[in-house]
Amino acid sequence: MATIGKNWNPEIKALEKSLIEAIENSNPKNKEAGEVGTYALLRKNSGTTFHGQVVSGSQLKWATASGIAETGMPQPVIEGQWKLMGFAQDSGASTPEDGTAVWLRVE
Repeated sequence: MATIGKNWNPEIKALEKSLIEAIENSNPKNKEAGEVGTYALLRKNSGTTFHGQVVSGSQLKWATASGIAETGMPQPVIEGQWKLMGFAQDSGASTPEDGTAVWLRVE
């Protein structure tokens, strides 16, 4: 039986280390904007999208809550697959803020 402290079984120590690393790597504060596991306020320019749907980052733009898309030069590329955490109405048929929502990068 393993004892707590310096005499722990090496396999238990390895498991503990890997669990700590997994927790630290899943922490959003340790990630850059746009990495897998991060959230972003993005605007989808066309088509209504419902919560839980996943779309390519190429269909999204960085945005403000009022729907203003990023206009910096050069335009930042949004890579990967993003899951909608709300509802995004077709901003082409309504106002830009209707197409803006919180997204989670899943791939």
